[in-house]
Amino acid sequence: MATEFSGLAQVGHIPGRSDMPWVARIRRRIDRRHTPYSFVSAAAGFLLFLTLIVDLVFSNDTGNPVQVDVLLLLASAACTVVPLVMGRRYPPWAGLIPVGVLALSTLYFIGFSDIDQRVVSSMQELPIVALYLGWFYRGWLARGIMIVFSICVFIEILMSSSFGGSGHFSIPIGVASVAIMAFCFEAGSFLQRELERHAVRDHLTGVLNRRGFGERFALEQDRSRRMGTRLTIAVIDFDHFKRVNDEQGHAAGDELLQSSVRAWSLRLFDSDALGRLGGDEFVMLLPQRTLRDARELLELLRRASTHSWSWGLCEVGPDDTLECVLSRADAELYERKAKVHQ
Repeated sequence: MATEFSGLAQVGHIPGRSDMPWVARIRRRIDRRHTPYSFVSAAAGFLLFLTLIVDLVFSNDTGNPVQVDVLLLLASAACTVVPLVMGRRYPPWAGLIPVGVLALSTLYFIGFSDIDQRVVSSMQELPIVALYLGWFYRGWLARGIMIVFSICVFIEILMSSSFGGSGHFSIPIGVASVAIMAFCFEAGSFLQRELERHAVRDHLTGVLNRRGFGERFALEQDRSRRMGTRLTIAVIDFDHFKRVNDEQGHAAGDELLQSSVRAWSLRLFDSDALGRLGGDEFVMLLPQRTLRDARELLELLRRASTHSWSWGLCEVGPDDTLECVLSRADAELYERKAKVHQ
């Protein structure tokens, strides 16, 4: 009967990604071999290569010297192959090479090509360059490149014969092109910031996850070492949290964690850091606080809490690792928790 039911269930079933193991194998192979940076760099090079091939096939006369077409084909092929071969070893600075090739080829075709098809194809690559810069580069380097590139594009459009050389036609196109590039650049920057934020944040509570807390710990420990200030760490673990999940449901347990984090955050300084190590275990990093100051803070937080929790403290030394500090704080925490269970 079970076999018959399984057969009936498959009738009319829409094949999904799970039905195509070869797709999963390809994705796993790409993930193992490449970072998003190296893979997108190769894709950008391939986009330019494909655009050039299409233009050469469908244009009777490219209007350009053969040497230029051959050089651009070789450069775009290299920008495709090198990231694919190097994979995770592809250095961050190397991504500026396909950006430069794309930018120069775009500016060349807009400014010097008499073939409208080439001009249009090149202008379609402008958002790709902007998105790539915004996604993988940040700071004044990326913005400086974008400003220079945008100015050059605008001037090239004004001077291009493809747009009649008339301001009534070329100026709106130039303004629109620069606006689209700016939008794509900012969209790429926003995407990168969001990816970085989610990589170091706990999805349930919004505080730092273990990775994010480790990075913040290293930063604060270095600052404490240079300035000669105190640094204290606190580990928090809720009492009988499993009972909350079992008796009231996981939604109630999640709400307890979220409400506790909101209450703690109101009492912490901007220089403090709050993280979630996993489950119902949290950790606080308290710069410029002695053990006594931290103890008074935790007693205040616990008295205001709607659910009991235990805590342990440890002062961070200049050469302590995070694992060592957490282990010492855990020892005090378990002593307090043992008293709760007595």
